[in-house]
Amino acid sequence: MSEGKPLVEDGNTTLDKIIKYFPRFAIPIGILMLLAYFGNFNDGFGNQSDFGAFGDFFGGILNPMLTFFTILLLLRQLKYQRSELHATVKELQNTAKIHKESIDHSRAVDIFDKTRDEFVQELSDFHISLEEKFLLLAPDGNITEGGYSASDPYGEKTIALSLKNIDEHLELVTTITLYSEHSEKFYSCVTRALQHSVSKANNVLIYAYEYQRLGVNRLLYLGPLKGLVRSCQKLEGTIYSFDIESEVQPIQSRLLSIMEACSKIIQRAEKPQT
Repeated sequence: MSEGKPLVEDGNTTLDKIIKYFPRFAIPIGILMLLAYFGNFNDGFGNQSDFGAFGDFFGGILNPMLTFFTILLLLRQLKYQRSELHATVKELQNTAKIHKESIDHSRAVDIFDKTRDEFVQELSDFHISLEEKFLLLAPDGNITEGGYSASDPYGEKTIALSLKNIDEHLELVTTITLYSEHSEKFYSCVTRALQHSVSKANNVLIYAYEYQRLGVNRLLYLGPLKGLVRSCQKLEGTIYSFDIESEVQPIQSRLLSIMEACSKIIQRAEKPQT
């Protein structure tokens, strides 16, 4: 049938063993009774009174044995019915569980279908935020917030910095910006850029968390989430590279929390199903 207690038909219970071996004792006892009678009464069954005495003797011993055997069979039947009932209840529970899982799965698929575009958009916005030029760095260390300016006097010599390419200009930024009169403005620009990217990363985390909670197929969000973690790790590396932990400490703490939460979701998703 199903899981749970085994049915009594397996013959391994104490009751079944008693029933199985009972005839091996009852039959020899009956034979011994007959031998005892015929051994003491050589003239067959004897007269009517002897025959009656023999019947009482035989019945007095055999009837309790038969009654005991009948009780054993009744107990066995009751136990069998109890096991059947237990198995039936277990089957109903399993059916209800499967039905609930089916409903939950359908609901999860429906929710993912409705929010997939939003999830993809948040993920795209996060990666775009890493590529956005948050400041222009002139050769003299002057900083212009935002993208390219048509009035830029240095032309191609001006470097447009984004969170994605800032590591490539580590030496230049450190030399002419961090230790100059423009450092405060640089910190301000970097802080806003980091804050924007971390906020987008948190939005992606919220979707991934809900998808896992609802039971959405992990293949639909696990890959993008791993990519998010790698990008966040690169952001953290950027913070350490420029030695600006103290300036962006609240943002860095939030970034680390997001990375930790994402890692937990990934670990749960990759954990073997039991």
